[in-house]
Amino acid sequence: GAPSRCGGARPPGAPRRGGPPPPPLGGGAAPPPRWGAPAPAGVDATLRGEGERHRRRMKRALFAAARACDDPHRVPVTDDDAARFGAALAVTAIRDALWIAIDDGRVDGRPLWRELACRLPQPYDAGPLFLFGWASWRAGAGALASIAARRALDSVPKYTAALLLSAALTQAINPRRMPKLRAVKPA
Repeated sequence: GAPSRCGGARPPGAPRRGGPPPPPLGGGAAPPPRWGAPAPAGVDATLRGEGERHRRRMKRALFAAARACDDPHRVPVTDDDAARFGAALAVTAIRDALWIAIDDGRVDGRPLWRELACRLPQPYDAGPLFLFGWASWRAGAGALASIAARRALDSVPKYTAALLLSAALTQAINPRRMPKLRAVKPA
C-alpha cells in the first residue's frame, strides 16, 4: 500500500487499506444508534404525551407538599421525593406555576422550600431558594429574601427569577404595593 503520513507506519490497530475496521474500544461498546431503531423509552413516553402528564403529576405533588408543610405532624420529605422535587423545580413551567400560586396566596410553602434548598445540590437548590425568597419578600421578610436570592444566584448566576427578586430588593420595592403576578395564556 501507499505510505501513510506517519512516515510509512500505521498506528497500532489501524486497518490496512480496504481491511476490516478495528474492534470497538472497550471490547464491546454499544453500536451507534441507527435510523429506524426503536427510540429510547423516555422519547417514546414524551411522544405519547406522558411527559406532560408527568409534569402535571409533579406539579400536583409539589403543591400538596407545600400545603402540607405547615402541619407540625407532617412526615419529612424523603430523599427520593426531594430529588424528584428538585428536578421538577428545574422545569421553568413547574417553578412558575408555584411562583404564581405563592404570589396570589394559594400556597406559601416556605418550610418545604427551605428544606429542599438545604438538601439539594447546586444547581437544583436554585428553584427552592428562589421560591423561599419570593414568599419571604411577599411576607415582608426582606432580609431572608435577600439571602435566598443571593444563594440562588451563587448556585446559578444567571437565574432570571432570582435576578428579578434581587432587583426588587435593591430598588426597595414594597412587596405589598407591587401588583400580583398573572399567568400568560398561550396564544
